[in-house]
Amino acid sequence: MEIRNAVAADADDILKLLTQVNQVHADLRPDLFKGGGNKYTKEEILEILNKPDERVYVASEEGHVAGYAICMIKDVEDNTSRRGFRYFFLDDLCVDEDRRGQRVGALLFSHVKQEAKSLGAYEVVLHVWNGNGPAEAFYEKMGMKPMYTAMELIL
Repeated sequence: MEIRNAVAADADDILKLLTQVNQVHADLRPDLFKGGGNKYTKEEILEILNKPDERVYVASEEGHVAGYAICMIKDVEDNTSRRGFRYFFLDDLCVDEDRRGQRVGALLFSHVKQEAKSLGAYEVVLHVWNGNGPAEAFYEKMGMKPMYTAMELIL
């Protein structure tokens, strides 16, 4: 298994995996997500690949993308109430449902951590929807812990 920077030829495989992620969200929160959709279009993925402050990594084996991670470099400005720092936002991580439980996600996450350190990030941050127990368990196993809770009141 090779973890590498994504290239344009990976876009279709990434789109297929994005559909899997979206379906998890649609099953969990059908009030917010539509089944069968995608967070990004192919054109948007290709644009992300060329943005200097965004990174897409893929877990590739024999020319097949088994998983991906989409990350963004974010800087918080120093001000009167908050210290300035850089963090690595893990926008999306998906492992093909046929490859889950085979350490693909752990390899991708380890790569994300190494890249974040090399870019001078203080931390890796991500969002997980409540009720997505497998994702929560995975990220906790990777050493992450909750930072804060977002709350909602559906009207």
